[in-house]
Amino acid sequence: MKPMRAPQVWLLSLLGLMASVPAHAQAYCALRDPVAAISEMLPEADAHRAHVRTVRKEHQARLRELLDFTIMNGELGQHTLYVVSNDDAVIGYVHTRTEKGRFGLNEFIWALDEELNVLSFKHQRCRDPARFRVDQAALFELVEGRSASDLADMLDEEGQLRPEVMAFEGEDERRYASSLVRSGVKTILISRLVWTELF
Repeated sequence: MKPMRAPQVWLLSLLGLMASVPAHAQAYCALRDPVAAISEMLPEADAHRAHVRTVRKEHQARLRELLDFTIMNGELGQHTLYVVSNDDAVIGYVHTRTEKGRFGLNEFIWALDEELNVLSFKHQRCRDPARFRVDQAALFELVEGRSASDLADMLDEEGQLRPEVMAFEGEDERRYASSLVRSGVKTILISRLVWTELF
């Protein structure tokens, strides 16, 4: 086998670098189908605009000051907040946030109103079988209309839902529901911290 010439080595290195960029640049929390998600969660919308910002270490540290938990290191980097409108008036925001679960990463899509209270949520990815054992309608009712402080008050110092907030058949179900509520808290607060100029 002939040894490669310097230009060939350089070209292969460049191609390898280019191929590796998307894997590092893609955030945990990318909304895979914004049009479908927005039309489902905010059906009255007639337009949306994507605002890309960088979530930095200082945002992670600031969140830690406000809560007993914070975002993962893998969530640092560029993220997108979708500003949703109807007839040029803002009617809400859509953002995706990842939360570590028992069976990998749980990705939740959140729709927030103009005051950043919860309108609704949906799963983008969640492999936790406990999800199917928790009453989703009751969970939706629990978080609908809630602010970040409302959601945070539902959690104990370990980031788990307080027993008096909602009853569960088992600890796995409680952990799953707790991960959803933590995701909601972090979604709202990170939106305020990173996309400050929008609010």
